[in-house]
Amino acid sequence: MKNAMKITLKVLMSVFCGFFLPATLCPLYVYAKTDTDVPVKVAQSSEYYGGMYGIDPNLIRAICFVESSYIPTMDNGQCKGIMEVNTDVHQDVMEMKNITDIYDIDQNINCGAWVLYQYLEEDEDINVVLMRYNGDYTGLKNYYKTGAVSEYVNKVLDLQSRLKTDMKTY
Repeated sequence: MKNAMKITLKVLMSVFCGFFLPATLCPLYVYAKTDTDVPVKVAQSSEYYGGMYGIDPNLIRAICFVESSYIPTMDNGQCKGIMEVNTDVHQDVMEMKNITDIYDIDQNINCGAWVLYQYLEEDEDINVVLMRYNGDYTGLKNYYKTGAVSEYVNKVLDLQSRLKTDMKTY
């Protein structure tokens, strides 16, 4: 009976992780009750690299949640880790920043924050920066034509705002 409960718990945890990964690979997500519950490591790394690159740490945290629900082992084809860094597009950044483990929270946030920093250097419009980060070039064209932002931008900016007052770490 005890073994059956352990197996059931692992299956449930894997389902919660979204991709039927072994439960040991995604312990962070299982305990997040809301999008403003931020894992301590994510909070710390966001603070550190946000300060280093002059980016609001809550923007980094919001991207982490919208991209991966704080799951550091997220793998969506070419996009990997907690910030879903596109490893094909940003291979040069990974080499420059000596990123050896894209699933490591600290290394992933370092890489993702650097990409954001570069985009912000090129364009101060946060809507453009976020659509570029998300790879939403159709949304970007639409933004230039109509001024309408993508759902991704709305989600990130809404969560960034709520994290300023509602963030809890675990």
